[in-house]
Amino acid sequence: MHNLEIFIHDILKIDPLLFLSYMFWAGVGVFLSLLLHATQRNTVNNTQAAFNWKFLFFNNRKRLLVSFILILVTIRFSKQLIGLDQNSFSAFIIGLCSDYLGKIVQQKMSKISAQQLNANQDQ
Repeated sequence: MHNLEIFIHDILKIDPLLFLSYMFWAGVGVFLSLLLHATQRNTVNNTQAAFNWKFLFFNNRKRLLVSFILILVTIRFSKQLIGLDQNSFSAFIIGLCSDYLGKIVQQKMSKISAQQLNANQDQ
């Protein structure tokens, strides 16, 4: 193995191609979630009445960027964060629920911080 391959494997803790496969299925989940939300949008509030792909992606660019970052972290730490094993189905579910990942990660971090605070006070 080359040094870069070893480095990437050490970061991901799984085969990089498998990780890319999980990212693909998570992306499918995000795309489905985006389409489901687009069908429920309110066209009265300064949005286009007719469906437009460019508008869909441009209007949700921040949401997509945050989802991408959260998916990277959640797939890598899926067992610790949400208790799921890494597989294609869990990656799809992670993508589908990407809007809620921020809340889940924030709750886990608050819980860890509280545990560390209690441990420091006990010493």
